[in-house]
Amino acid sequence: MTLAAPLDAAANAPLRALADITGNHHVLLLLARPEDAALACAGFIAESCARGRSAFVLVMTDGSSSPAGSSECPPDSLAQMRERETRAALALLGQPHEKILMAGIIDGSIPDTGPRFETLVTSVDMIMWARDCHAICAPGADWDSPAHQKVRALAAAVAGRTDLPLLGYGAPENALSAPDEGRLGIAAHRAAKAAAIVAMESQLGAITDVAAPLTPADVTTATALPYEVILPG
Repeated sequence: MTLAAPLDAAANAPLRALADITGNHHVLLLLARPEDAALACAGFIAESCARGRSAFVLVMTDGSSSPAGSSECPPDSLAQMRERETRAALALLGQPHEKILMAGIIDGSIPDTGPRFETLVTSVDMIMWARDCHAICAPGADWDSPAHQKVRALAAAVAGRTDLPLLGYGAPENALSAPDEGRLGIAAHRAAKAAAIVAMESQLGAITDVAAPLTPADVTTATALPYEVILPG
């Protein structure tokens, strides 16, 4: 996302209400990576909670590869740290702790074909049934990373099996060019979103022997717009 872009024009674009996007369905929010809870979906989560329609949040991967290469915080320790900070970030957004599930799949290990993929589809389908979810929101088509693409394919398979609505959360760097119909108004939650991002300490320099994946400028950029992108399909 580029702050030099026409933010004023984006801020004045039409915004949509939560019910217009979700159809008032109880949503399973299927996140590819822990940081998505803060960077991409914090406003959606906070607005859902504020409206009494909190989503069930399922985080698929353990985040143990970001940041990579640290001897100070090796992958097993990093996975534990990332779960703690993700739960802390979600609490800041009002997300009930009993509606959070960390799947803990090791980064880079999500299957996209074969028996393990089918088992994963069945598992997510069962979670939707057990938690009475009637729509699924996963990474949208604009994400480039393999993890996001695989989780999108998983969500599409679940939606196809259940014939339930599929939504896609957008990549923050593409938000300025998002179509109006996918712009969920989150202005009331920008401070909470910033706090949730700051809670992701592993991404902001708390691990000192490797470069931080995010910078303070990334926090400013991620909270610059009064909307997040949630599109159909």
